[in-house]
Amino acid sequence: MMNIHKDQTLITSSTALSRLKHWNYLPESMLLLASLIWGGGFPATKLALNSGLTASMVMAIRFCGAALLFGILFRRELHKMPLNEWLTGTGVGLLLYFGFITQTVGLQLTTPSRNAFLTATYVVMVPLFSALIYRQRPQKRIVIGAILCFAGVSILTVSAQGLSEGHLTGDLLTLLCAVCFAFQLIALESAIAKVSVPRLIFLQMFTAAVCSLLVLPLDWVPPASVNWSQAGPSMLYLLLFSSCVAYFLQTYAQRHTTAA
Repeated sequence: MMNIHKDQTLITSSTALSRLKHWNYLPESMLLLASLIWGGGFPATKLALNSGLTASMVMAIRFCGAALLFGILFRRELHKMPLNEWLTGTGVGLLLYFGFITQTVGLQLTTPSRNAFLTATYVVMVPLFSALIYRQRPQKRIVIGAILCFAGVSILTVSAQGLSEGHLTGDLLTLLCAVCFAFQLIALESAIAKVSVPRLIFLQMFTAAVCSLLVLPLDWVPPASVNWSQAGPSMLYLLLFSSCVAYFLQTYAQRHTTAA
């Protein structure tokens, strides 16, 4: 009986360890899912822009809607938020806004595939910028990856085809967006230690919404001129999935992993 009990204990412990190992991959799995959702955001944004919406209108709709939904969902957690948390979350939100406005305007001037590829370069920028900020020597694989990435970006943006098709301005704006997203991710890693996940998610969406509304009068078209049958589904995807679901996954996962 003693041996049977020991065997059962070993099996239970082994199962628990196996589950724990799988649980350790949860943050990375959440980030992967968020990336897949954002991938669908490129054609959705292009469709919204082609329907007649301006970049600021796209931004205002998606982030105002997301801020409203998170405000309702997290209303208890947002009660009596201290000033330092407001400032921390607003800083991350500003980087998020600048990243998305340059990406969205850039998408008006280039193709979704080029926009997606250039935006993804922030993945290489994050460890390089982190090393510079924290005065650490970057790993060789990161340096090699950055060189290869820079070579690919150079070929894409300054090729004869790219220049002849007039994508250069859109490509450069998209590269600027990648820089903003890289710093946003680094700032998020620091902020997550000071601000709770619900508050940080709301503050990012709220800040981006306010910035979008401030710029909206400068980039506005009459709603009657918009093809809403095309814009509606695209904006619904951007609001619910690219903004709400993806950023909830990213912010939650960031608490359990590193920016690099």
